[in-house]
Amino acid sequence: MRRTLFGPEHPKTLNSLTDLASNYRCQKRWGEAQQLHLQVIQSAEKGLGEKHPDYLRYVESLSITFQHAGQWSEAEELEIYLLQMKQHIFGEKGLLTLESMANLAIIYRRQGRRLEAEKLQLRVRSARQRVLGKWHEHTLDSAVSLGVLLSDKGLHDKAREIFEETLQIRKSVLGEMHTDTLRSHGHLAALYWEKGQLVKAESLQRDLVTLQEEHLGRKHPRTLESSMALAGIHWDQGRRVEAAVRLHRAIKARKELFGHEDPSTARMGTLLCYWLRQDDWLENIVTTMSQISSSTT
Repeated sequence: MRRTLFGPEHPKTLNSLTDLASNYRCQKRWGEAQQLHLQVIQSAEKGLGEKHPDYLRYVESLSITFQHAGQWSEAEELEIYLLQMKQHIFGEKGLLTLESMANLAIIYRRQGRRLEAEKLQLRVRSARQRVLGKWHEHTLDSAVSLGVLLSDKGLHDKAREIFEETLQIRKSVLGEMHTDTLRSHGHLAALYWEKGQLVKAESLQRDLVTLQEEHLGRKHPRTLESSMALAGIHWDQGRRVEAAVRLHRAIKARKELFGHEDPSTARMGTLLCYWLRQDDWLENIVTTMSQISSSTT
């Protein structure tokens, strides 16, 4: 409709097509999403030119789709192009330049290129801190990304300092129930879990699940993801029945949301089967307790 009204190169047409591509991305229809993104980019290049902010935004959308699809080489190529363009247009310390630098660091991390990722994240964090201030959300995002990289390298104490500081700042600035604050809870809990400090990990993860249940609802995907992590901590603590029941309930809820073919749900199902094989009696207990829970809700 908009293409007919405004023409194929009008911003409203391009924005509508980009929104449609994003919907395809959410549905994991990678090929269709990428074709639409390319169509938008070609039209924007003709109508707006390579240096227009909207053109760069459309290229960024394609990069995000590549990342979601796990096509890291393609995403890296686009992000390097975007970084070079933004450095030329906005300067080394421009906010949009730093955004692309941070995105490139994430791509490097996912490729296993941790040293390159860490160097970029340090540059981004330092620049954002000078330009935006220590408490700005973009600065905190950079700090969290750096903390994740340090944790990957086994530098848990340095990562913990960053995660704890970020959590406290977000609580003060955004409030306890804000999505980013909850995300910081999860990072800190995961770090303690990785270090084997299960009591601290369990306490933080339980608080996170409780907050998400209140704020997002019991069957929200993020709540279920956190609940599955809590099940993993319980299993490592030797609380096998509690762990298996919690994981079983989360898997059942995810199947209702995403269907039986969802890859993440399938992986969790495989893990649950492995757990149940550890003890002959565990499967019967889990099934019975889940049936009781279902009948009372």
